[in-house]
Amino acid sequence: MAIFWGQKIRTPFHRNSNSLELRQPGIEFHEIATFRPVVKKSMARPASDHPTDGELEILRVLWVKGSSSLSDICTALRVHRAVATTTVATMLRLMHEKELVARTQVGRGNLWSAAVSREKTAGSMVGKLVDRVFDGSARRLVAHLVDTGEISDDDLAELQELVRSQKSKPRKRSQKK
Repeated sequence: MAIFWGQKIRTPFHRNSNSLELRQPGIEFHEIATFRPVVKKSMARPASDHPTDGELEILRVLWVKGSSSLSDICTALRVHRAVATTTVATMLRLMHEKELVARTQVGRGNLWSAAVSREKTAGSMVGKLVDRVFDGSARRLVAHLVDTGEISDDDLAELQELVRSQKSKPRKRSQKK
């Protein structure tokens, strides 16, 4: 029997029973539902090329220590917070699928290493931040950091020197105000 969109579904129900028993005497049919197709909406966020906060923690360990075993990564992460080995293993597997880490089989285990550099990751994430929050304007980002006191006087002097030395190089982004 095919069920079509909007079709009412009826089921036999015995008047004196709390269950849906099939009994011949006294059976009545009651409408229990109207068929509507189920549309599953995913609660997961869309896949991103950028590492999550947890993935960044693992990448920081790999950038500092180089190739490491699962247990070495867990030990380094546990300095800051408690983590389950299985959770870290799952994250490494997902990061491998996203090509954020590389895996080398050694004996019965694996050595994990960062497949992306700190500079490439930082550049990508800062670019996304500038595009999404500051409408593509790096000037707005720097102005925000200066206005909120996030940049120390030493950092500001270093940035001024960096700007002076970079003035003659071609720009990647368009100049937005």
